[in-house]
Amino acid sequence: MKQIKQSDIRILYIQTNEISLLDIPRVLDEMGYDVYQADFGIKAQEYDVTACKKIVAAIGEFHIRCAISYDFVMTISQACMETGIPYIAWVYDAPQSELYTHYAMYPCNYIFAFDKMQVRRLKAIGIKHVVHMPLAVHRNKIDMVTNTIEKKIEGGYQREIAFIGQLYKREEETLLQQMNEKLRRQMYQNIEKCFLKWDKNTRIHGLMSEECVAFYGELEGHRVKICYPYMSEQFYYEAAILSRMIANRERVHILNSLADKYDVTFYTNDKDTKQLSEKVKVKPGLSYDVLSHIYYRSKINLNITLHCIETGVPQRVLDVMAAGGFMLSNYQEELEEMFVPGEEIVLYHNEQELLEKIAYYLAHDEEREQIAHKGQEKVLREYNYQVEITKAFQYVHKTEKNRRESYIALQRAELRKQADLFLSQKTEESYLQLYELLTDKKYDTTIRKTIDLAVLQEMLKCWRQEREFGESCIFDDVDSLQQAEQKYMELKHGLWRIEQNLSYEKCMETVKRIRQQSISMFFISWVIYAELQDQENTIIKLSKLMAESDRAEAVRLLSYGLLILEGKQKLLMQQANYLLDMQLWEQALRTLQKIESPTEELKESIEKLSNALHKVNE
Repeated sequence: MKQIKQSDIRILYIQTNEISLLDIPRVLDEMGYDVYQADFGIKAQEYDVTACKKIVAAIGEFHIRCAISYDFVMTISQACMETGIPYIAWVYDAPQSELYTHYAMYPCNYIFAFDKMQVRRLKAIGIKHVVHMPLAVHRNKIDMVTNTIEKKIEGGYQREIAFIGQLYKREEETLLQQMNEKLRRQMYQNIEKCFLKWDKNTRIHGLMSEECVAFYGELEGHRVKICYPYMSEQFYYEAAILSRMIANRERVHILNSLADKYDVTFYTNDKDTKQLSEKVKVKPGLSYDVLSHIYYRSKINLNITLHCIETGVPQRVLDVMAAGGFMLSNYQEELEEMFVPGEEIVLYHNEQELLEKIAYYLAHDEEREQIAHKGQEKVLREYNYQVEITKAFQYVHKTEKNRRESYIALQRAELRKQADLFLSQKTEESYLQLYELLTDKKYDTTIRKTIDLAVLQEMLKCWRQEREFGESCIFDDVDSLQQAEQKYMELKHGLWRIEQNLSYEKCMETVKRIRQQSISMFFISWVIYAELQDQENTIIKLSKLMAESDRAEAVRLLSYGLLILEGKQKLLMQQANYLLDMQLWEQALRTLQKIESPTEELKESIEKLSNALHKVNE
């Protein structure tokens, strides 16, 4: 595929309040793109009218050709829809509720999601441009960070097992206690079905009963139906509530169980960690840009994925592997597709397997480090921003080109329909309306790519000048776009016959048709100028054919020829001869006097004519 030139794309990266990560604009800048970074204080979960206007203004002021953000942001989508530029949303939440709004249906959106199941679900609700694309790492940043870390030496690890994340202890537990016993028991049963189980057959979606869904829906005033009309309440609450309940129990259980036997460190921004055993070393959360230090200096890094991420690979997994850390993750379908288990990453499907693999890899340092090294090579080579962003832009470029062609086809059909309507009305007002329509700049591309519309556009330009000269209307015998094109093409072909010196009979056929259709001399001269090579001689040849029956008509043709061709000497001479034949002495004299650098013989003739007219006037 043709490489997209960075200089061809001016990009606006828009930050949201929820996401402070700036890897995308950094990488775009490294790749040579012209990047504008903006923070309008917008939230991904809300539509902001004021911010939308600011984005629209920024797009116009800086001539932005593409906007991009982490996750899908409704405000950005609306601004891009209004300005007609593509919007790239790199989604790393699964599911992201905002993708189930009407904003996500806009044709300007290009949504890249890391979870294949989410992509299938979004396509099913009618989102057109949604593409599966794994998450990525900023290779240059990773290289810079890891190069500053001391090389691992024996005993150089700072911890045995590390996990960075959340416990998801929220108000869901309180809400659970508000349920009646039957519903609460159903929720506990749903949790048990997925607890510490990771395989292709274990899914949270479809588990919650209608009664449980109705409980949460009524509690929130059924806001899901209002805010996310393309998402069912069941799907929403299974992802937003059930998934987090399971995650809380799994993470607390795993950390506590491992801490009984191993050195376990948990890095988190959670304020309430009372559920955890005292043996778990709880550390405050760290800036995203320095997490590589933790991953690199931990013997085993854990990943415990939310069950609402159905098949995809979370960012944590790639970050750990990119830093050269050993990754022990729960099974995810796409992990098995992206990496070789046991060679580049290690997976567990249940608690027993988790415990066995932790014991094994803590006892086999060399094997563990080999796996970490191979995993790092794979991630840095195949799942870095430069690779993924290039793929995204290539997809957008190709799709936008096809979309523009489709849009042009729609415009073409509509313009043809309007042209037929205005031409059939045969009034000056309708021709003026048609002229305004076909000279609107937004239709330039469509008209250039459409022969009959381009022909009509030029005929309308001629028609406006015809009116100034008082000539007959070019559209007198035209009732449709097809007839206009036919009239133009027939005239062009007839004039070509004259230019090529075809038979006298063929040339006279053209003259006869010109008279039958009352084609203006201005239009004829313009077509000669626009379409033929030997313009001056063709006008002279045609004028001679016309002069056989109507010298006045021949004079008019030469006048317009002189107007368009800017005073050719042969045309002046021919016109003067006809005027002399018609005994229009004064007009003939004025014509002859326009000839630049006349011969001595012509000078003498002009002088004689001038003297004769002077005597007559006396």
